[in-house]
Amino acid sequence: MMQEQDLHELAEFVSEGGSVLSLYLHIDPQRRSADETKLSLRRLLAQATEQGASPADVERVERFFEHEYDRQGRAVALFSCQARKTWRGYTLLVPVQNTCYVGSRPYITPLSDLWDNYGRMGVILVDRAARASSSITSAHWRTRSALWGRKSSTTNRAAGRRRSSSATRIRRRGIT
Repeated sequence: MMQEQDLHELAEFVSEGGSVLSLYLHIDPQRRSADETKLSLRRLLAQATEQGASPADVERVERFFEHEYDRQGRAVALFSCQARKTWRGYTLLVPVQNTCYVGSRPYITPLSDLWDNYGRMGVILVDRAARASSSITSAHWRTRSALWGRKSSTTNRAAGRRRSSSATRIRRRGIT
């Protein structure tokens, strides 16, 4: 899961001793087959090699897809600089355009655009049966119970019945 702090760290990272391979891959399983995704990855890695990416960085990206990738999300953003022993991989819930870039800094424009457009939203659900709040980022959906309001609707109904029955008894006693 990517946080805003991760974006800031990438923006500040500069590799003076080597190059940084930045790779964005659209992997939406509903729109692309696994073979199409592998073909796109091969093309991007070939472009990265032409742009001067180190063989260690290309190998690190291949190793990620062979052993570490969990097949979640609709896109992946990867940053590798093996000369400085730096690796970052993010699964994104929003598709991105296939891109690779090799330079002294990570190419974060697509990530910053995503963060600007989908950075953080909130959803609050309140009804008689349940209360919950959700925090949504481009990489994560988190739901938690609300800390306010009544405990549960069944408890409140039972308490209401007790109140109304005692009030009825008081009225009857007063009349008789």
